[in-house]
Parts: sequence; C-alpha cells; structure tokens
Amino acid sequence: MIYLTQLSLYDIVNSPGVAVDLSHIATPAKVEGFLPPDDGLKKALTGANIVVIPAGIPRKPGVSSPAQHSDQTMAHTIS
Repeated sequence: MIYLTQLSLYDIVNSPGVAVDLSHIATPAKVEGFLPPDDGLKKALTGANIVVIPAGIPRKPGVSSPAQHSDQTMAHTIS
C-alpha cells in the first residue's frame, strides 16, 4: 500500500535542494521543493491532504541548547 504519493516542500530558502536530497530515498513519491517566487506556497499546497508546519528559529553561534530550546518553544507557541 502506498501512503505517500507526493511530498511538497516550501521555505524561503533551500527547499529545492532538500527536495533533491529526499528524492534519493527509495519511494515512488514525487518530491518537489518550492520557493516564494512564482506562487511557490500555492503550488506546494495545491492538492495537499496533510500540511505540516515545522516552526523553528535557526541556532545562533554561541547560543546554548537550553536557550535555543526556550526560543523554539516560543516559536511553537506563537505559530
């Protein structure tokens, strides 16, 4: 049984590269990465049955793990 036929990634940077990396996984799912230009978000969401929104803040140099976790928790609370 095939559970996933398409995986669409959207972010402001790097999603096409991540999509290429994920496309090497042995699965029949089509993987595409989208960026903001040219209605990227609309294209990523078209036909979606499930939408996952990971919220996070990139780690800054010198920031401790507990402080980062606190920032991540704040991001999840807000989103």
